[in-house]
Amino acid sequence: ICQGATATINATVTTPGTYTYSWNGPAGSNPGTSATVNTTVAGSYSVIVTNTVTGCVSASASGTVTFSPAFDFTLNGECLDNKFTLEVIPSGNSFDVNGTNTNFAWTLNPSSLTIGTNSTFDATTYLGNLTTPSPLPVTFSVKVEVNGCVQNHSILVDRIYCDIQRGISPNNDTQNDFFDLRLMNVQQLEIFNRYGTKVYSKMDYTNEWIGQSNAGDELPDGTYYYVIEFKNNQPSKTGWIYINRDSK
Repeated sequence: ICQGATATINATVTTPGTYTYSWNGPAGSNPGTSATVNTTVAGSYSVIVTNTVTGCVSASASGTVTFSPAFDFTLNGECLDNKFTLEVIPSGNSFDVNGTNTNFAWTLNPSSLTIGTNSTFDATTYLGNLTTPSPLPVTFSVKVEVNGCVQNHSILVDRIYCDIQRGISPNNDTQNDFFDLRLMNVQQLEIFNRYGTKVYSKMDYTNEWIGQSNAGDELPDGTYYYVIEFKNNQPSKTGWIYINRDSK
């Protein structure tokens, strides 16, 4: 039985008649005297059944109630190999995502159709292959079953493309104002000018670079080069990005 649920134990007598039931159970269980016991206490339960008409007494029958440990998880979304990937993260190592008794069922709300059965889900490829595009944001849900027990969680996805942009135009028009590496799990970003001099660096970078130097000075328009290191063991990426403050 799943942790937090109630186990039901039934003593079934095959011969019709009137019976009394004498139960024994673990400490704190108080199984009572009826044919059915409802309990939240794990352990061994036994019962002796007496026919109230004939006085005949059965042999003792027994069984064990076991509760599967409680588990939970969170959902993480990040860019992996230029694809926005959703991942089930067990809370406190409460279960093994690769366990033989662990199952996954991904759905795209509000549909109940299963679209994935692994602990990770490639949202970019799935949405990109839809015959009828689904406008963002969308909500993905996953049902995780461990040893027969189930937990469900959802995640709102408002971005599925993970390409690195080629330019920024930090002119406060709200379009390409910053170098956007959110959701890419960046460990460090380094920016170099055309002479190879490092002009900017930031640990745990998300979207802080708007064309400034480490000292906060505005860098001249032009081409700059970046090195991006990731936290999720992806290979580092290098490339160029252009600053053009006059761009509309």
